Formats: sequence, structure tokens, C-alpha cells
Amino acid sequence: MTRHREFSTERIRWVLKPLLTAVILGAVAMMAVSYWSMGKETWPLLLRFDRRFLLLALGLVGTAWICNGLRLKLLAGSLGHPLPLWRATQVSLVGEFGIGAFPAGSGMLVLRVFLLRQLGVPAGTTLSMLATDGVMDFIFFTSILPLALWPILRGSAEVPHRLGTLVFVFFALVGVAIATGFALRRRHRRPRRKPRVPLGQLPRWRRRLRARLRMFRRRLTHLLMEFRQGLHTLLRLRRRTLVIVFLVVIVQWCCRYGVLPVLLWGFGRPVNPFPLFALQGLLFTLALVMVVPGGSGGVEMVFAVVMAPVIPKELIGPVLILWRFFTYYLYILSGGALFAAVPYTFPKRKIGAKR
Repeated sequence: MTRHREFSTERIRWVLKPLLTAVILGAVAMMAVSYWSMGKETWPLLLRFDRRFLLLALGLVGTAWICNGLRLKLLAGSLGHPLPLWRATQVSLVGEFGIGAFPAGSGMLVLRVFLLRQLGVPAGTTLSMLATDGVMDFIFFTSILPLALWPILRGSAEVPHRLGTLVFVFFALVGVAIATGFALRRRHRRPRRKPRVPLGQLPRWRRRLRARLRMFRRRLTHLLMEFRQGLHTLLRLRRRTLVIVFLVVIVQWCCRYGVLPVLLWGFGRPVNPFPLFALQGLLFTLALVMVVPGGSGGVEMVFAVVMAPVIPKELIGPVLILWRFFTYYLYILSGGALFAAVPYTFPKRKIGAKR
């Protein structure tokens, strides 16, 4: 028991510093946005929020958690590693904690590989499942993108037309990043030339710049290789499993992205949910790009700018507080509690291991 306590304490300290940084920056940013939007009226507006929609938002988040675990269970079972649904949900939620508690979501891969190895799933299989998840998500967002962009392009009353420029710039940057990844990968295959100036003789800022470019190139090439691996894994699955997993993906993302429209409905502002899918996709992508865990600080500020044409100014602060709680802090609290309980709840013997 003492060893388990030491294990848990060490891992909590490992994530405590970046997590506290994210929470403090997020709190400061939300206070700044609330003061800018309505000042002292933020708290009274929160108290007037319809409580029934809070329960509905909580139900959507819980359903998204179960769907995420069900995806993992179906993929692991189809690859020969059956897992209980509750265990798969625990692993997926701890993985979500890794996304929110580490810069650029880097902790999710480490935590999932570690936990699934404890359950008898090899690391290679885990990487294949993660790649398959990424491909499924990409297919879903590609399919729903026309429904999300059409009201923006049409310039409906709910979503002003000027937001179309912002969304187009975002997806153009994504396309440029993908093309850059292909170009860097082809360049990486060529024989490397020795640099004219040794690395130790370069100024400090140039060494940092070279290191950042190298890290950026590796991330892009890794994403492309992961996408190819996911497609290869998809081709190995049965059609019935693919259809079921894709349906679960649809339910999961509709529930997670449906939180913001539900919150607006709770404030008496019914909106078309599909354009908000595209805008939330921009915000969640920004959270993964920023160095601070969960994109805290930057996501709140960008939310105030992006949602200003959609949400009345006096509601930006209250909606931001509730939205970040349900889509970020609730994941941190629940996933962090399960992460701290891993030494006590995970089996000592690997599932499927011979006695």
C-alpha cells in the first residue's frame, strides 16, 4: 500500500505544475473576458441560468465519455484484446486528462500506452487504435463540415457572414500545414547535408529556432504516418465494426459539441448548432497547438473574439465560464481523479495473461 501511495504521489506531482499553470491562466482570462463583457452582471446572469439545461449539458458530457470508452472497447475487441466497457471508459477518460493537463495534449499518448499495457494490450496495438480514432474523427468532421459552413457562407442572422473569413483562414492554415508535412517528409528522405556552421557556434536564438523547426517537422511527419497506419488498421476491421464505431463517433462528437448550443438555449438564445461545430473545432484545435495545457488563456480570449458576433456581449462571460467547465475543467477533475486512483483500481495481473 505504501508503494502505491508513493507511485500516486509521484505522478500527481509530475502533472501538478503544468496543471496549476493552466488553471491560473484560464481563471485570469475568464475574469478578464467577464469584466470586458458585462462586469458585475456576470454572476447574476449565471444565477438566472435554467438549471434543467445544466443537467442536460452534464448528460451530454457523460454520454460522450461512455461513447469514447465504447470506441476503445470495440477497436480493442476487434483486434483481439477484449476489454470491459467500464475499464475502457476509465482509460479513455484518463487519456482525456492527459490531453488537458499536458502541453499540446502530449500526455494522452503516454497515458493510454501505459494503461493499456497494464491491461495486456501491446503498445503497437494501442498506437494502431489511436491512429484509427484519428482517421474516424477526420472522416466525421469532413462529413459534417458542409453543414457547419453553409450558414456561415450564406450569412444567416444567427451567424454573421464575416465569420466565414475567419473559418476559411483557419482551414486554409490546416491545409498549408498538411502540405508542409508532405514536403518536409519528402525532404527528410533525401540525404542530409552537413550544415555549413556547426550548431555550437550558432547564436542561442538560432539554435532554439532550429530545434523548434525540427520538432514541428517531426510532429507533422508523425501525424501523416499515424494517418496511414490508421487507414491500414481500418482496412483490417470488419464492415459491421466500422459502421458501429463510426456511429459511436457521431454520437460522441455531437454530444461534446452540443454543450455550447445547450448552454445558449439555457440563456434563452436558441441557435443553429452546426455553425458552432466549426467554431468549436477551431477553438479545440487552438488548445492542442498552444504550449499551455488545454490552451488556457488563449482559448478564452479567442472565444470572446470568435463568439462576439454570435453571442450577445453580456452573455459572453457566463457562457464562457460554463462552456470551459463542461468541456475542460470537468474532464480535468474526473480524469485526474481516475488517474490518481490508477494504482488502486487497475489489476495487478494483466487481463488475458495466463495463470
